Amino acid sequence: MNLSDELISQMERFKKTKSFALNANLKTELSEWYNSEGFGKLCSACSTSIRNAMQRLIRYTTDQIAPVSPKIHFIGTKQESITKMTFNQLKAEAKRRGITMARTSTKQDLIKALS
Repeated sequence: MNLSDELISQMERFKKTKSFALNANLKTELSEWYNSEGFGKLCSACSTSIRNAMQRLIRYTTDQIAPVSPKIHFIGTKQESITKMTFNQLKAEAKRRGITMARTSTKQDLIKALS
């Protein structure tokens, strides 16, 4: 179903300001769209029903234009502070990063190299 420019402009207004003004013709058009999409009969006299229908219209048109991509959940690992690591942990981290140190290096030398 094609939507009128007036209804689309009110939908854009609702997206930005959370307010809209629909006359009887626009309410009828919204009701026809609502029914044609299988949501049932819309009570045009109820402002809450009209608001919910506008929200559904926004979700529907947004999904048609740009489908919602799935969310990617990031699972991070907590890293220890270099200053709290032991000498052996620092040596292992330096080796993992490919940093070679002299055999006589101290903990402070390793911290400097890793920083």
